[in-house]
Amino acid sequence: MQPVQPAAATTPEQAPQTPSGPGVVRVWRATSATAVTVLDGLSPACVPFAVWWDTEAGRRRELRTPEHREAWIAARHDRAVASVAVARARSQCKTAREASANPLAARRRAARLAAKAAKGRRRAARAGVKTARVTYPASLYQPALQAHAVHAVPAGLVSWLSSQDWPVEMSAGLLGLHAAGLWLGRRHAVVAPAAVEEAVSAEERQLLDRLDPEYWTAHAAGRGLAGTLTTPPTVGPGGIRCEVRLDGTWTVKALAGKTDSVRALLGARTALRLRITGGARGGWAILTLATRHATDGQSAAWTPARIPADPT
Repeated sequence: MQPVQPAAATTPEQAPQTPSGPGVVRVWRATSATAVTVLDGLSPACVPFAVWWDTEAGRRRELRTPEHREAWIAARHDRAVASVAVARARSQCKTAREASANPLAARRRAARLAAKAAKGRRRAARAGVKTARVTYPASLYQPALQAHAVHAVPAGLVSWLSSQDWPVEMSAGLLGLHAAGLWLGRRHAVVAPAAVEEAVSAEERQLLDRLDPEYWTAHAAGRGLAGTLTTPPTVGPGGIRCEVRLDGTWTVKALAGKTDSVRALLGARTALRLRITGGARGGWAILTLATRHATDGQSAAWTPARIPADPT
């Protein structure tokens, strides 16, 4: 008999390794961004359908008033009464034919006239029901359900009889396409704000063209600004901003003394505020043209929220 070996010490099970957190986050963000981009691209194509749906649903909702409902019920009642009158007139015609074989008999002529009048009243009652139905339409979801039932019911029967799933899947796909079209059409895509440069005025466009390095280099010497070179300008909330490189003996103070020459070179208005300040490093100046205000597009109306909080 072999000796029993002592049981080995048990170790806790190692936790399953999971992918790295940052990597999963990056993949998730990339997937989400791609999905949002695809949805943003599909939404504009579905907007007309969603707008039509909402407009039609709103129109029907406004027409479904208690007054229109009462008129529709009354029209249906008149149609039912007219149908009963037609049935009674037909019965009278049958009784008159059985009572007399002569088609010119007074009873048979009276029965025919009564049947003709009853049919005319029924025709008018049916027209009244149609008119009342137009003024009191059904909710939009009702005809939508009826339209989908046209393909859903036969698809279910065909799928059950043939033991195949594709008819039901196709019908479900049509239902999903309808719902997805409404959702995408009602979805508000996040539109990136237009770049400031895309909304520049004619004056700003002229100033931007003259601040271009090529134009500046070709015309600076004629204004006594040789040795200076601009960089591509940018447009911000406060106006146009451009960095100017100062070569040779040029300084920020010297360039500021040439403000009139700079204004003449740019063809700027006299009332336009022009500032020349030092750059972030030596040999550079910053030229600012206040063509805009930082508060443009913001309301200046007073509201209680503008009252500063009491100091604590």
